[in-house]
Amino acid sequence: LTYAKNRGYDVLNPETIPVPKRGDKVPSYISKEDVTKLIDNAISVRDKALISLLYSSGIRVGECSRLNREDIKGDTFTVIGKGNKARLCFVDKRAQHYIRVYLATRRDNNPALFLTEKKVRITSGRIQEVFKEVRARADMPHVHAHTLRHSFATNLLQQNCNLYYVQRMLGHQSLQTTQQYLHVVDEDLHKQYRLHHSI
Repeated sequence: LTYAKNRGYDVLNPETIPVPKRGDKVPSYISKEDVTKLIDNAISVRDKALISLLYSSGIRVGECSRLNREDIKGDTFTVIGKGNKARLCFVDKRAQHYIRVYLATRRDNNPALFLTEKKVRITSGRIQEVFKEVRARADMPHVHAHTLRHSFATNLLQQNCNLYYVQRMLGHQSLQTTQQYLHVVDEDLHKQYRLHHSI
């Protein structure tokens, strides 16, 4: 409507039309035990490395598909996220192990960190397919690749990580975006209430 109004068409004033507010959405996440269950149900070492890395770093699927072997420097690496902004990411010991084992099986010169079965760089779509296969074997139908990003953030907050650092690790421009994960703190508040409230 704004487009038509700006070009002189006789249409309703866009400002008079109420825009419904989006309600708060609590991100779905899984426990660290469920992450281990997913990894255990991945057949190939590549898939184990993929799932481990997504959980340990909290990176997006697209960021994962663009990674090169040389990007991983010990327990850190850098990705270019939304808005072309670089951010530092981390790799835990389990992900380091599976990446090391996976790369040891490779006999190619492809710079990509993860390859498909056809020896080309893995795509976001193929990563989603991997999750579809693994979650079926693990009997976890509601888990998606992005669930691991939510689980990463949730785990950090459960371990009392400052929200500001979680924001930086996720690459959120606004702290408000990161606040969607505060449902964890709400659960902790509930526990504290039950523990300390008396009548």
